[in-house]
Amino acid sequence: MTDARTGLELRIDETAQQALSSALAAARTAQSGSDAERLADAWKCAYGRDPDPSKAYSEAIKAVESASTSVNEPSNGKATLGSSLEW
Repeated sequence: MTDARTGLELRIDETAQQALSSALAAARTAQSGSDAERLADAWKCAYGRDPDPSKAYSEAIKAVESASTSVNEPSNGKATLGSSLEW
């Protein structure tokens, strides 16, 4: 139950919450595409009201791919995680 007693609350480990906050802050300040949005979507799909583990995994992979390609191949609009790893 939440403090306001308005609903249930899932408790997430504080370390995980801090890691998410740090990653989102870094993604938002970087000159990257949709890293922060993808990461936030992955978190919501994993821990939100209606969890969707498959979509959470998919969004997390896309967040990593977006972050990696924006750092390693910023001028390549069709870069993938595979091509970024070859870089």
